[in-house]
Amino acid sequence: MEEQRLIADLLQKRKMVDKKISYHNNWKTPKELYSLLDKEFNFNFDPCPLNAEFDGLKCEWGSSTFVNPPYGRELKFFVKKAFEEWKKGKNIVMLLPVRTDTSYFHKYIFPNAEIRFIKGRLRFEGYATKNDEQINNEGKKLSNASFPTMLVIFNRDKSRKITNYDIKKIKVEGGNKMELQAEEFKRVVLEIVECLKQGGITPTMQKLVEQYEKEIE
Repeated sequence: MEEQRLIADLLQKRKMVDKKISYHNNWKTPKELYSLLDKEFNFNFDPCPLNAEFDGLKCEWGSSTFVNPPYGRELKFFVKKAFEEWKKGKNIVMLLPVRTDTSYFHKYIFPNAEIRFIKGRLRFEGYATKNDEQINNEGKKLSNASFPTMLVIFNRDKSRKITNYDIKKIKVEGGNKMELQAEEFKRVVLEIVECLKQGGITPTMQKLVEQYEKEIE
């Protein structure tokens, strides 16, 4: 009985932590990641700066826009907005949690965008998993994110591809070109996507997910 009580208590604490994290949207993009992307895309607008005082959904975006949107209920609206701005002939780069089961992923992202699955877990500035005091202590890297992330790129040239993005293995040449490695990881990701296209979580997909998790450790 004591063992069951302890397990129940731990699960309750886990739920409380998840609830706090889901309602705290001020996660700043890691500087290293932003710098690499900026060299490639030369950004001129950000509709979601930290503690923004304007509504990024109601303004015109730049010709090369970087978007790290709130990851709550507003997320799907930012994906739709990104799609609409891309249709105007713009480059839109989004940093998003990997949620391939959502309607916005299959409606806007998968048919139209380049997807780079980020290997490993990012450390957002201000991210915490313990209590309110730490969660609100902006500017400190306290722990890895509890979810996988991906770069969704709506290219002006309408190119589409799926690959992995390992920050530690990226080589920048001439300030623009990026060499992406780990072909085996790319193969696993492509197989997962193929399973998703067939619909549902199958035993095959579950095995691939487990393989994916080993790859990102």
